[in-house]
Amino acid sequence: MLTQIMGRLSEAERKTLYSASVSQGGLTVQDGGAMRLRLDNGVDVFYAGPLHYDDPVVNYNGIIMRRPDGSPIFYTFPPGGDPNVIAWRFLDQDRNEVLASDAVTGGLAKPWIPLTGVPALSSAIPMTSNAGFIGTWATGSVPKQQPYVEVQALIRSESGGIGNARYTMNGTPVGSSMPIASGAFGWQSIQVLPIPGDFYNYISIELEVQRTNASGTVGGVFRGFQRQT
Repeated sequence: MLTQIMGRLSEAERKTLYSASVSQGGLTVQDGGAMRLRLDNGVDVFYAGPLHYDDPVVNYNGIIMRRPDGSPIFYTFPPGGDPNVIAWRFLDQDRNEVLASDAVTGGLAKPWIPLTGVPALSSAIPMTSNAGFIGTWATGSVPKQQPYVEVQALIRSESGGIGNARYTMNGTPVGSSMPIASGAFGWQSIQVLPIPGDFYNYISIELEVQRTNASGTVGGVFRGFQRQT
């Protein structure tokens, strides 16, 4: 009887599973096992299991995703040699790294995020004596890629000018109005504003100012970036 049971188990191990449905309890692969999705050309387009990293040398458990030609799309790796500290990378068709995490210090390793700059000299701030709102700084048309935008204005008054500043998106006023006092030159409070429209629709954000007294000029610039929350 034992011989028959062992024979059946051995036969089951050699069988190919063509279709299956797993419910209640799920599927567990352990003790050094791996899961892979292999194409007819022999390429594993998905692999999850034991891996070997050469620099530094370490064995770890990770994931690799490949295109049908075998070129990598995504993989995980231990950059510092610790199999429990795992980073990940996404690559384009030419194997350029387009997105990656920093497992050592946290956050993103790629892409590098540019910083937006504005004029620091007061004489470089665009100024106006217009009594109606007029734009002094704008993004131009940019695609919506996050739900919100963080903006902060640097405003200035010259020769006793008094007025107000505000943001607009696609010509519609948004956020809180910012008073401009006589002689003002400084950064305003950060505002986080929802971006209207669907993702990848183009938006234009502008800082507008107006002079409300009879003399002097007012102006301003702003910096900003899109964010998730």
